[in-house]
Amino acid sequence: MREKLEDLFELKLPDLFRRYLAPRKDCPEPPPTAFEAGTCSLAQVLSEATGEDMLGFMLAWTLRLPKEDLRVRIVAREPLAQGGYRSTVEVRRLGDTPPEVIETEARDVDGNPIRLTWKAAVGEPSHLFDVYGDQPINWLRVDPRNRVFQTPAEEGELAALGDRVPARLQPLLTRLSISYSASGRSLFGDVDVVFRPREAVHRRLLIGASYQASRVQLRSALSFGYGRLLGAARYTNNFGVGLFADYLRAKFADSEAPDGFAVGPVFGYSFDDRAEALAPRRGTAIFAGFRPAVSATHGGESAFFGHIQGSVIRLVPLSYTQTLALRLKGIELAGQPPFQNLVSLGGSDEALRGFSFEEVLGRRQLIASAEWRHSFFQDIDIDLGFARIREIGGALFADVAAMGGIVRPHNEEQGPPSGLFGDVGLGVRLEYTLFGVRPLLLAVDAALPFGRMPTNPPLFPITFTFRAGQAFANP
Repeated sequence: MREKLEDLFELKLPDLFRRYLAPRKDCPEPPPTAFEAGTCSLAQVLSEATGEDMLGFMLAWTLRLPKEDLRVRIVAREPLAQGGYRSTVEVRRLGDTPPEVIETEARDVDGNPIRLTWKAAVGEPSHLFDVYGDQPINWLRVDPRNRVFQTPAEEGELAALGDRVPARLQPLLTRLSISYSASGRSLFGDVDVVFRPREAVHRRLLIGASYQASRVQLRSALSFGYGRLLGAARYTNNFGVGLFADYLRAKFADSEAPDGFAVGPVFGYSFDDRAEALAPRRGTAIFAGFRPAVSATHGGESAFFGHIQGSVIRLVPLSYTQTLALRLKGIELAGQPPFQNLVSLGGSDEALRGFSFEEVLGRRQLIASAEWRHSFFQDIDIDLGFARIREIGGALFADVAAMGGIVRPHNEEQGPPSGLFGDVGLGVRLEYTLFGVRPLLLAVDAALPFGRMPTNPPLFPITFTFRAGQAFANP
């Protein structure tokens, strides 16, 4: 370290400190201003030793970084007499107010992105934007590129005056979903975290985990995106390749299947132009994936199988407060999948909400769904202490599914049967903020199933599902 410093400044360290501690009369001009009287400025000594102005170098290492907090809110949304809306957005700085450029990403109810840029001056605490458009603004995110203290207000401004560079590798929580079905008491959970380099957002490393009654899954994938950047970690087009590992739980659905493991690669493509919002109102999402795998159980059995899936989600805005969500999804299992990897008819919004997770298991599935989403109360503020309810909405939905190669329930006389199933139901949606941190969605659905197989034990005629997030939001 000593040799590197001496090479950098072309000055021996003892001589450097001798000059730094020298009396004021030996200091080079101009006289010191940043250190105690009686000693020379270290920046002046370094400038004299190197023959270059080292003030900027010293400031970058010694000045305090500003501490500030950013707030953004929708002040008003007013319809105009000539048509359209005027939305007023306020961006506020709490704490230090250095000169900087602050960006805010706004989206209207149709999901159209609008970038608001505020060139803030020193001491300027807030700024108002008037946004005119066909639809009002309903979603905001301040500093979407994590550039506060990074974009100078003027060209040539020193980085030490407040800039900070974000971490080179940025972790982002992209999915957190929890669902519970009262029929069968089935709990589901999914979490995905994306790591992306700051200088190449289109390359991302995904690490995720899933939990359900039949298995626990860990997965990782390297994803590449191109097209339009829609959010912090999503492009309109995304390709991915990775690995997954399933722990197969024993005695699932009261079967004799032992526990074991299944591992294999994952290949996938997705197109998604929906807005990055809690409840987007328009757009299309398409997914196609293939997972070849090998399984092994503690009973000594091993097998090869494949999982092929394709799905399409379409969101159609009907009005300012109403949206029609459509879904078509198909799954095919090839080879000899273990019992825990069979396709389930129900249990969550990934299938039919009117059936339990263990009720019908098969090798292939085709689902068509429609959900009418509407808002009852908007822009409300019900304080529950730990949470504040911002919007209350509802949903009317219907699903139909064709199952093939049904293994459970098993009919010894007819062999693996096929069947047609369906459900209809109502739901309530609560949009809220938890501890004032971020908006979240709680959904409660009640579904009435049709076509239940007679070999199943008697079940309650209505199935209730509780979910954190919108229905079939992920294709």
